[in-house]
Amino acid sequence: MKNFKQYFENYVLLAEAASKPGHIDHLEELVLLRGQEGYDQARTALANLLSHLQGKSKRKINTSVKWDGAPAIFAGKHPVNGKFFVATKSIFNKEPKINYTEADIDNNHPKREEEDGVDEEGEKMPDLPDKLKQALRLLPKLGMGNNILWGDYMFWRELVGEPEDIDGVPHYTFKPNTIKYAVEVDSELGRQIADKLSDDGVGIVFHTQFHGKPEEFPRALEKGEEHAKKWGPMDGGIIKTFKDVPGLWVDDAYFKELTGQVSLTKDEAKQIKDIIKTADTLQVKYNDLPLEFIKIYLNTELRRQKDGVPTPEFIRDPEKSYRDFIDWYKEREQKKWKSPEEIKTAAQANAQQQKEDNLQLKINEFESQRDNFINLFKVSSLLAQAKQIFINKYDNAVYNTKHFLDEGDGVLKVTNPEGYVAVSNAGDAGPIKLVNRLDFSAANFATGKPGA
Repeated sequence: MKNFKQYFENYVLLAEAASKPGHIDHLEELVLLRGQEGYDQARTALANLLSHLQGKSKRKINTSVKWDGAPAIFAGKHPVNGKFFVATKSIFNKEPKINYTEADIDNNHPKREEEDGVDEEGEKMPDLPDKLKQALRLLPKLGMGNNILWGDYMFWRELVGEPEDIDGVPHYTFKPNTIKYAVEVDSELGRQIADKLSDDGVGIVFHTQFHGKPEEFPRALEKGEEHAKKWGPMDGGIIKTFKDVPGLWVDDAYFKELTGQVSLTKDEAKQIKDIIKTADTLQVKYNDLPLEFIKIYLNTELRRQKDGVPTPEFIRDPEKSYRDFIDWYKEREQKKWKSPEEIKTAAQANAQQQKEDNLQLKINEFESQRDNFINLFKVSSLLAQAKQIFINKYDNAVYNTKHFLDEGDGVLKVTNPEGYVAVSNAGDAGPIKLVNRLDFSAANFATGKPGA
């Protein structure tokens, strides 16, 4: 079985840290979430990545590729009962849905109508039962041993359909989630896809593996997806042991070492160093700031739309971000007030006045911290600028195969890779997303898939 990365070098890359699954924070978000600790973490991550791409660091930056696929798929032998199973993210439910037979699939995932749509986990996909049955039929043939793997569906016959003409060239196209992929029919990968689809096949990418002791598996599921203990990167050698199965294309999510392929110029390195130096000089009293509200405000901004088009403005202008935050907070609190028509008693009027007074006190407090707010937003903006230099560099390292944002109007918007996440093997900075947040997070919010 040939590795997919030999063929598909310009897919939507999100280099996700070979670390814990679940939520990974955006680099510029860390300072908004964790204050000084978050800034130190972001700064360390930038410094490590800078040294890495200059070829000056002995630290390894572990990266893996996250495909923009759906639905999620879990598969392997249950370590307690030894039975092969498949599951979706509902494996993390309070009462896990684990499927050993097709009857289990019918019971746990009843067929849904098309209009039911798709939720953020792909759980309501109308053909989800069929996908799970395909997986249950094909995956045991791989020879997975005792490994329990977590991956994503990337393509299947109905999703690919007939070749689509792009710039006069026929392509296989598939859109399992937000991103639409396009692969030339007359390419090695195109022929791989055609071969698998001839057997009514599917394509799956595995990215995560259960690493705990057999008896720990049920307990690990109880922790839930966001705190999925004992789940982590796949053993890089697992995929090499798999058998070639008709109708099934699989790959792991490892991204090969980028040193030598992506390197920074002296000017780019200086630019990053200057940005970090500038951020270091800004005085921010993090403990005086309402970081919990700023996080909520950030996501509100990313959802902002005009005429149905995402128009996020947060961070581009720190002073405007501060003013908009004040307006957002006022509106948020005023929504809790009763309307004048609803106030019937003196007690209600007094309670209303108290709310108004409390809001004004809070606004006065925020106003006294104006410079502190603005410096916080400046720091976040600077981190985003430094991040973008790395994103641009990685974007230039991928080529050939096309990927698009499908905005639903029949027009495909050519887009860069979604982003990257890197983590030092020292573990001092943790896994960090490097995503063009204004583009991709807004796109995900617009399609009802927050969390990019």
